[in-house]
This record gives sequence, structure tokens and C-alpha cells, in this order.
Amino acid sequence: MVESHVDAALRLWQDDGLLSAEQAAELREDLVAHDATVEQRRGHLAGWLVEGLGYLGGALVAVAVGLVVGNYWGELADGWRAALLVALCVGLGAAGFAVPQHAPARGASGGGAAVRLRSVLWLASTGAAAASAAFILGEVIDVSDRWIAAEVSGLALLVAAAYWWLLRQPLQLAATLVLSLITAGALAGAIGPQQVPGPEEVPSTLPGLAVWVVALVWFVLGLYGRVPPPRELVVALGGAGLVFGGMIALTGSQYAWGHLGAWLAVATLIGLLAVALLRRDFVPLIVMALGTLLIVPQVISMYFGGGLGAALVLVAVGAALIGAAVMIARRRRPRAAAATTRRALPPPQP
Repeated sequence: MVESHVDAALRLWQDDGLLSAEQAAELREDLVAHDATVEQRRGHLAGWLVEGLGYLGGALVAVAVGLVVGNYWGELADGWRAALLVALCVGLGAAGFAVPQHAPARGASGGGAAVRLRSVLWLASTGAAAASAAFILGEVIDVSDRWIAAEVSGLALLVAAAYWWLLRQPLQLAATLVLSLITAGALAGAIGPQQVPGPEEVPSTLPGLAVWVVALVWFVLGLYGRVPPPRELVVALGGAGLVFGGMIALTGSQYAWGHLGAWLAVATLIGLLAVALLRRDFVPLIVMALGTLLIVPQVISMYFGGGLGAALVLVAVGAALIGAAVMIARRRRPRAAAATTRRALPPPQP
């Protein structure tokens, strides 16, 4: 009705000679653009409101579950406890499905408030799935302690991967990646040789090797862009998995396998440094620097003890990191300057 009145007024002013046809058309375009801007702002405000209400509702549900666990958990039978955890997992997943989306979620990256809300709800549902699996397998079914970690992480991985297939968001990607590393390590620990508990218990190197192999696959996929974006997240988490896999292997390398874990940890740091230099990428370099703080002190303690030798090794590693950062910065700057120059040059004349 408002649009019809505006069109009638513009036609009347045009008939009276107050406006030309071009001026009336420009006014219509301005009014349409203004209405579109107002609707867009209202949409953003509504999106933030929906997201905020969703987070507030989730917090209230978490508080309610905490109250039930704190006051009545000990009085509930195992079946009711399992049902409560499963209902929480299913409810969070259904709430994520119920969030309206303006575009198909599967295969889409990024998005507005609705997409972020669905991503957070499904991440919480993944955590509830892990808690449900841990309780049901550990308390109701009473699975062997040898396999429970692998089974819980594997079931949670299936849920996280399903959510990631439906919604290509960073939270779902991170959950899938991290759970794949945990599952690999737990499965290797369950399949590998079991140590007899006691003061002479020797940690195994096999879980660290399994984590390292799976992390390497993710790292390579991230480097070559074979995983939906953000690529930097895959590279960072894959590199962190390589470091932690090397650390786990390093823990057992003092006892067996000819110090294979120590060599693997050091080779991981060198490999991350080489990738950072060859690809002029700061992400592997940052991961390598953090890994150095965790791995190098253990390696120094294993091979050099204390004193002057340890200090010299630390100085050499620190100097290598500084040099690598300078080289990457110097190589990236000419490329950026050349790109800026190409944009500034006028197009060639025929």
C-alpha cells in the first residue's frame, strides 16, 4: 500500500511538471535502495537476537542439567542417567536442525548468526554424545578399560563427522580433526602391547606414532587445500597433532624402540620449519615454535643433561627460529610489493 501511494505521488508530480521522468526513476531507485538497507539492518539485528537467545537458552539448559546432576544424580538409576545424557545429545542436535538457514548448510562455509548458532549447538551435541557413550559403555555395559577410550572417541568422531558433513564450519572441522587424533591414539593403545601396572610400568610409543600419522594426513590435506576452508585451521591443528604425537612417542622413547620417539619429535620440528620456509607460511612456523618449547627441553634432558651443552643447543634453536622468521618475512614482502605494483600500473594501451 505504501509503495502504491509513493508511485501515485511520483506520477502526479511528473504530470504536473515538478519532476522529469529521469528524476522520478532516480527517486524510485533511491527509495528501493533505502528500503533494502533498512531490511538488511533489521535482518542483522534479528539474527543477533536469535543467536543471543539461543546461547542464553543453552546456558539455562546447562545450568538445569548441572542442578539435576548435583542434586539427584546419585538417586537416579543407570537407565535414567543414560536416558538423560542421550536426551541432551538429541535435544541439542534437534535444536540445531530447527535453526532456520537462509542457504543450504551442507557444503557451505561461513554464514551469519543462524549458521553460528547451529554450529555451536552441534558442537555441544558432540560433547554430549561423548559423555553419553562414556557413561553407557563404562557404567551400563561395563566395557573393558582397554577398549573404552577408543570406543568412546570413535563414537564421538562419527557424530562430529556427520555434523561436519552437514555443516562445513570451523567448529565441526576442529571437532572432527581432534577426535580423529584421539581415536587413533586410543585405538593404537588398545591394540598394542599392554603393560603390567606397577612402578616399572613402561609407556608405549605406538599411540604417539598413530597420532603422528593421522595428524600428518590432515596436515598435508590442509597444505594442499584438499579440505574445506579455513585452510589455516587445518594446517595449525594438523601441525599441533604432529607435535603432540611426537611428544607422546618421546615419552616412551627413553625405554624402547632405540629412541625412535625422540628422533620423530626432532624430525617433526625440522619438517615444520622446512615447510614454513619453502611455502613462506607463518602458520607452520608458529606451530614449530610452540612445539620447540615443549619438545626441545625433554630432548636436551635426555641427551645432554644440563650445563653448557644444553645452553648451546637452546641458543642454536633460538637463532634458527629467528632466522626462519626473517627469511619468511623478506620473501613475502617482495611478493606483496609486486602485487601492489601490478595493481597500480595502468592497463596497456592498444
